[in-house]
Amino acid sequence: MGVFNKANQGTAQAGATIIAKGTTIIGGISTEGTVIIDGKFEGVILEADEISIGQTGEVVGDVKANNILVSGLFDGKIDCNVIQVLSTGKVIGEVTYHD
Repeated sequence: MGVFNKANQGTAQAGATIIAKGTTIIGGISTEGTVIIDGKFEGVILEADEISIGQTGEVVGDVKANNILVSGLFDGKIDCNVIQVLSTGKVIGEVTYHD
């Protein structure tokens, strides 16, 4: 079964976008899925369901998501429904949240 099988058209669900340790990405991401950051990301992340910044992860920029979990470093603006900053996490900047 190929990736472009006609039976799969229109049924794909948003998966996880992973930025691995040792990887740096500069730019923007727009996804309805999950973003897992263990490397470095500079830019904008829009409309994500969940963003997880691992202990080795660094984010510089603006993010908008339903849920955000910070174990690493975030520097910028956050707009979310729920944010969790763990003991290893550090947030610098402006945070707008509901819970």
